[in-house]
Amino acid sequence: MGAVHGDSGVVQSSPWAAVLVVFCIGLVFLRFALLLRRIWRHRENASLRRNYTGSLLVVLGSGGHTAEALEMLKHISASSVRLERVVYVVAKTDSYSASKAANDHEELLPNVPHKFYFVPRAREVGQSYWTAVISTVYAVLYSLSIVPRENPGVLLVNGPGTCVPLAISAFLFNFLLVTKCRIIFVESIARVKSLSLSGKVLYPFADRFLVQWPILSYRYRLCEYHGRLI
Repeated sequence: MGAVHGDSGVVQSSPWAAVLVVFCIGLVFLRFALLLRRIWRHRENASLRRNYTGSLLVVLGSGGHTAEALEMLKHISASSVRLERVVYVVAKTDSYSASKAANDHEELLPNVPHKFYFVPRAREVGQSYWTAVISTVYAVLYSLSIVPRENPGVLLVNGPGTCVPLAISAFLFNFLLVTKCRIIFVESIARVKSLSLSGKVLYPFADRFLVQWPILSYRYRLCEYHGRLI
């Protein structure tokens, strides 16, 4: 499969061999990027500081994710953090989260501008993992323009499938030095002994990975436990 012989006797490379080489090189670069990411994480404090001033990108999702995200926003509004604007990203089929966030935002942060982006879901409830790969790639491509366009200082996610394309997009643009967006993953309080699927995917990419049960910080070296956050 590595080569085929034409009638002229010249050895021609198989296109699959070239694809395999490019794929392997891509894996090497990705691995190198993740190693650099881990080094940077230990060298600088990438948390949402109390004196932080800038924009915030929040990903909402069904199944309790929106309620938890808005609860975190409530804590932020009560702190000394000064937000320039808040950008919400919601799945196109999740009308409840958009309505809930719009109402709560007016109560919590009435003087802070906000806007919404509606994106395709990376994975629908009950969708198989294999077909989810295709829908995730499509969602990533669809979401690519949001991060560089808004250039948020912090991306706050807590596990909905919609957050995976946004976090990967932020990681890629950070790596390309287009943006400097801190990715903060807050695992759902419902995850007691293991990480969610989104958490497992984004575990290597997040600048800070916060969990709400101590056992998770013992099992996963990069996880941080600072008590209940919600």
